[in-house]
Amino acid sequence: MGNKRNIPLDPEAIQQIEQDVLTLLEKTLDTEFPGEFFALNVQLEKEFGNWYLRAYIARPFQGKIDGTLPVSIKNCEDISRLLDPMLDELKSLEPLSYNLEVSSPGLFRELTTEREFQFYQGCSVKVSPKETETGPEANKPFQQGVIKGYNPTTHTLILIPLPEALSEQPSVEISLSQVSPPLSVTLSPSVSKV
Repeated sequence: MGNKRNIPLDPEAIQQIEQDVLTLLEKTLDTEFPGEFFALNVQLEKEFGNWYLRAYIARPFQGKIDGTLPVSIKNCEDISRLLDPMLDELKSLEPLSYNLEVSSPGLFRELTTEREFQFYQGCSVKVSPKETETGPEANKPFQQGVIKGYNPTTHTLILIPLPEALSEQPSVEISLSQVSPPLSVTLSPSVSKV
């Protein structure tokens, strides 16, 4: 890391690094742990002047609390040790000094990417105004249901409302873009994958 620096990056460079690392993470998981882990997301963020490269992983659905097996600290350490030397060879990361973190996203995490909506299809979620909202909109009721699908073109979540999700009720479409207040979609482990 002798020549690496804490340089500024534009949003396009950050997005390219995240995509490159996600691709490398997928290949590593497929090769070293076939079928055991799923690469959910990669984020490169600057905090207090330092870059953090965060790789989020999950395990496939197995009928547990939220439908997934837990990811242990040892799992994260093992994947981090495998990934770290490969990242040193990644061209888009060459000039950058960063801290690598591999972790599970957590049980009540917010879902934000198409990849996450697809992975958690069939799981219970809560759709509500973002917690940062204040005023009368902050107390707007939330909707809970099971993810039936996601349309990336319209940024629309297709949800089967609870408790109807346990029967064959019609689904509803919820637009996640250009709404006021902004909506948050979080995992809600009250129902396993259906």
